[in-house]
Amino acid sequence: MLYKALKMYFRHIKNHKAFTFITISGLIIGMAACILILIYVAHEKSYDTFHRHYDDLYRVQYNIYRDGELRVQCAAAVPAVGPAMVENFPEALAFTRAFPWSCVFTVGDNSIRQKKVQIVTPNFTTILDFPIIRGDADSALVRPYTVVLCESMAKQLFGDEDPLGKTMRFNGEMDAEVTGICEDVPENSHIKFSALISFSSLVDFAGEAAETAWGWYDFNTYVLMQPGVDHKEFNRKFDAWLHDQENNPEIAERTEDMEFLLQPLKDIHLYSKLLQESEPDEQGDGQAVRLLTLVAVFILILAWINFINLSVTSALGRAREVGLRKVCGAERHVLIRQFIFESVVTNLVAMIVAVLAVEAILPWFRHLTGASLGFGLLFDSGYWLWLAILFIGGAILTNLYPAFVQSAFDPVIVLKGSFARSRSGSLMKKILVVFQFTVSAALIAGTIIVFLQMRHLENKDIGVDIDQVVAVMRPEVFSADSLAFSSFKAFSYDARQIPQIKDLALGNNVPGDEIFWANGSRRKDQDKEESKVMYMVGIDEFYVPFFRIPVIAGRNFDIEHFASDDTAAVINRAALEFYDFKSPEDAVGEMIIQGGNTLEIIGVIENYNQMSPKGPVIPLLFVFRKNSRNYHLFRIHGQDVRGTLSRIRTLWEKHYPGNPFEYFFLDEFFNRQYEKDRQFGLVFGVFAGLAIFVSILGLVALTAYSNIQRSKEIAVRKVHGARFWRLLMMVMKEQIQWVVLANILAVPIAWFGMEQWLRNFEWRITIQPWIFVLVFVITILIAMLTTLYYTIGTVRRNPADILRFE
Repeated sequence: MLYKALKMYFRHIKNHKAFTFITISGLIIGMAACILILIYVAHEKSYDTFHRHYDDLYRVQYNIYRDGELRVQCAAAVPAVGPAMVENFPEALAFTRAFPWSCVFTVGDNSIRQKKVQIVTPNFTTILDFPIIRGDADSALVRPYTVVLCESMAKQLFGDEDPLGKTMRFNGEMDAEVTGICEDVPENSHIKFSALISFSSLVDFAGEAAETAWGWYDFNTYVLMQPGVDHKEFNRKFDAWLHDQENNPEIAERTEDMEFLLQPLKDIHLYSKLLQESEPDEQGDGQAVRLLTLVAVFILILAWINFINLSVTSALGRAREVGLRKVCGAERHVLIRQFIFESVVTNLVAMIVAVLAVEAILPWFRHLTGASLGFGLLFDSGYWLWLAILFIGGAILTNLYPAFVQSAFDPVIVLKGSFARSRSGSLMKKILVVFQFTVSAALIAGTIIVFLQMRHLENKDIGVDIDQVVAVMRPEVFSADSLAFSSFKAFSYDARQIPQIKDLALGNNVPGDEIFWANGSRRKDQDKEESKVMYMVGIDEFYVPFFRIPVIAGRNFDIEHFASDDTAAVINRAALEFYDFKSPEDAVGEMIIQGGNTLEIIGVIENYNQMSPKGPVIPLLFVFRKNSRNYHLFRIHGQDVRGTLSRIRTLWEKHYPGNPFEYFFLDEFFNRQYEKDRQFGLVFGVFAGLAIFVSILGLVALTAYSNIQRSKEIAVRKVHGARFWRLLMMVMKEQIQWVVLANILAVPIAWFGMEQWLRNFEWRITIQPWIFVLVFVITILIAMLTTLYYTIGTVRRNPADILRFE
């Protein structure tokens, strides 16, 4: 029986090559697109799942309130909160801390700058699963000035030598012993590092405050909870405990307006957008992942609908075959089994080809998304079960309707040649095509909105000029601290002599670089309780004019003529509301308290976006630092960029020996914040295009079906003198009206979905009606051209060929 069924299947393919090709192509495209998106979604959802206690691990989020208003939400908490949780609540089993740091590692003549170093407690590699593969995991990070290197970092520093027990130097100041080697951090980890330094080193350097302070919030704190703990209930219990510590002056003074929340590890990558979070280009977007998941589901549904429509259309061509087999005694259940078998084989072939196509396309898709993607992600995440259910279930469901339609033909009617007059099932086909074009129209609208939003962000004036700016990372290694400032002056003087350098400045931060330096701040005439967190930037006198930031009141720093400027401050416009000043002019000359220092405001500058315009402009306070050396900034001429960088490198090696020369172009550095959104836009656009193509195949099926059914009507009208264009418009009108209906249905769907996505952006576009008008025009043109192409042949046929058997 199987041989007979296969024989009939291949005979059908041979007789309907074009139709079979279109049917299988639609399924292959739908399945391949769905698999690709699910691989990407699996990657985004796989972050931090490699930890054994993944479901019971939490990071402590730190919130600060002022006057009942939430002012700060930070991923880094205070060092005292971890011990407080573990010592006072049995639900909290253990904690670990990580203090991010950057430094220059030196081994012999080999110096390497590392921005991703973590200073951690000894249990860091066991609570979080970062296995130490060489060395003793229990003692590797106990003693001060010990370090565990990742494998790749150890290779860079020591080559083929055994690094264990060897000494390396930090910033030319401190020696540390290599006590362990750990595996390289997986890509799907929200916390990245190339080396781990013992926490006791920080305690030795900074004092006990690194373990006991309630006001120093630079510590990523992770807590392991008992299985099944309701973290939201724990948050309430800890908050009640915290505000009941009236007899502990340090806690009572520091925590009056503080809140500590357990943040599930599984939510960090996709849903956490806090201060002191991971690098902007590494953060995921849960909203985008949800949208892409919906796109994957819809593309697969579109492919299945196509299969149904094409199968039913194909049934009209097999009507006489069905009629003859029934006359010869074939029962309906036998015919249903044959048609289901054929459909399952078609689905199976399409799935195999789709998997092979994905394997071939995957390198390109990796490049498009910037992520390490592979089929293993699906299996590791349990997606294989859903894929099996999806494809097997879909194959069965899409086969039932066509099989019953094909097996239901009346042999008397079809053998007379009258079957085409029956319109049974046409309503179902129209509903399915309307669904297809509704999804397509919504995806086209979404693609246009994503494109417009990204263009809006990239073209927005961020308030600073970052074109042709080269930022060089600060030097860390000096033979003596007293030489640092003299080296800065000498280097800056020599650099200004290079003709290709237009301007030069120094700063602790640059646009696009998150600011971590913060202190409590208030006006001098305000009470201490009114102090709020203010973020600070240390700059030299050239920083503001370098970035061409307008001074709207007062003046910029001018240390040459005003020696008191080393105790002065400049604020941005957003800080006026922070300090309750009515106007920029009112702020100039006022005294403020920043930390423990009293500063005079000498100027107010215009707002600019320190970070991406996705977020709001934050209040900033600028203080003068003659050795603001995190970044050396150069504005250069566009000609001979390579030669200019070579001359800067030569000066660097002369004035800062032992320091690696590392630079970046500031516009590229700033725009990296858009990378995830840009990738989302590309992925969304590609799969929207595939969905539209699949929908066109569906329209082909409906047009072919309609043409078969109306062929005799068209022939009769031609015999009675109907003109060619009138007949053409008659046929097209029926198809176009369903596309119009689809556009009407797509408007609220697209508007609602994209509004949710746009909420991620502080600076965002408004969804305009013209977008949907454009979508309407595009879909109508697609429908008209498709219908026109497949209808002209029917209208031009000789009526005698159609009516010869009547």
